[in-house]
Amino acid sequence: MKKLLKNSVFRILITIAGTISLFIFLFTYIIPNTLSSPLSMGITIVMFVGFAIIFVVTMICELFYDESTKALVIDVNLEKAHTWILRMKKLDILGWYKDRYLVFMTIYYHDVDDLDALESLLTHKTFQSNHSMKLVHNYNQFYLNMKRNNLEKANEYYSLVKQVYKDSELVKREKIALVYPYGLIKAEKNIAHGNYRQALNDLKTVNFRLLNEREKAKLNYLKYQALYLAGNKI
Repeated sequence: MKKLLKNSVFRILITIAGTISLFIFLFTYIIPNTLSSPLSMGITIVMFVGFAIIFVVTMICELFYDESTKALVIDVNLEKAHTWILRMKKLDILGWYKDRYLVFMTIYYHDVDDLDALESLLTHKTFQSNHSMKLVHNYNQFYLNMKRNNLEKANEYYSLVKQVYKDSELVKREKIALVYPYGLIKAEKNIAHGNYRQALNDLKTVNFRLLNEREKAKLNYLKYQALYLAGNKI
């Protein structure tokens, strides 16, 4: 965690140092020798300063996103994660981090069990903009309907999610981010349908070492849930 923060800060410091060095180089050697008109020099300066500001702000957004992600999936500190992601959103004036913000908030609302906020968030048109975002939308619709005991609708969305995970050519061609361990999704579905033994088998297919701390906690929760609900049936 500390290493990730150091790397993020290091990237920003290098970026700022590079921007300042370029700024000095331009004003010392390039601009005086190539731009004789005050107007053209002024336009160049304004454009460069604008570019530099946008570039630095983007790097700061990257740092804030790294911090929010660490808090969410490593520290499992929801309050801290929410604080950092809101800071990032406030700085993201160009909307370059919109997709990341929306995906992050689906996980956040999932973890705080705010189903109404999650449902409202999923109406955002960005969730239909590409295959990766559609996957996020369909999984969360599956989760929402499962939590509300609408298993028929949940099954429909589960089928859409399953199609993506089973179509390796589509995943490769469209560069789809498979952000959810499929074994956990299958276990959720089977627990909802009372197939506790199968859910436990699904969990065994998940490589525990590849999970982040949040995912490990979810796996353990699903395992406990399956065992508890099964009682003496297993």
